[in-house]
Amino acid sequence: MSRTFLLSLTVSASALTLCAGSALASGPVTVSEPVSLAAPISAERDWAGFYAGLSYSAVAGSALNSRMIADFDDTTGFGGFVGYNWQRGGFVFGGELSYVHFGTTYWLPYVHQGDSVELRARAGYDFGRIMAYGFVGAARSELTMAYGMGGTPDAETGYVWGLGAEMMMTERMSVGLELARREVYLDQTSGLGAQIDTATLRVGFRF
Repeated sequence: MSRTFLLSLTVSASALTLCAGSALASGPVTVSEPVSLAAPISAERDWAGFYAGLSYSAVAGSALNSRMIADFDDTTGFGGFVGYNWQRGGFVFGGELSYVHFGTTYWLPYVHQGDSVELRARAGYDFGRIMAYGFVGAARSELTMAYGMGGTPDAETGYVWGLGAEMMMTERMSVGLELARREVYLDQTSGLGAQIDTATLRVGFRF
């Protein structure tokens, strides 16, 4: 029986030797790495080109005068904007025309402050879907002193500055939040004017 057992072991060892030899003869086994089919995703978005949109603002502020400083009644306003952006890498810059329609009074009901039109220069940086920016420009508003008999609006001119952020929802649509301050004057000598602050929600569309 031991002879039969030894013969079986010998046959098994021979078979294993032949199998190993055949595997070595066929060459080394190579394992190919998996090929990624996903295209690289760029975080940078395209903000360049014409854009326009609508806005809704919370408005607050006060009169600027050498004899008094009086807050006007807080109110809300709506408006629109149109502009053009250039882009160089992550930097975005351009110009914008903005309009806010509102009307409010000071502590004297016949003194009325209304509307704001601005021509702005903007500069910001693209963080992917979000662009943060600052702006500065020229502003114009209207002051009316009616005295109960109606009145003609007088133009106040000055400057505007502020900060904002925009989030791209689709390739063509964005939403944003903006904080702005304006200082406008009837003339530079009297000091009579207004400080107008707004917090604005914006919806824009690119063309």
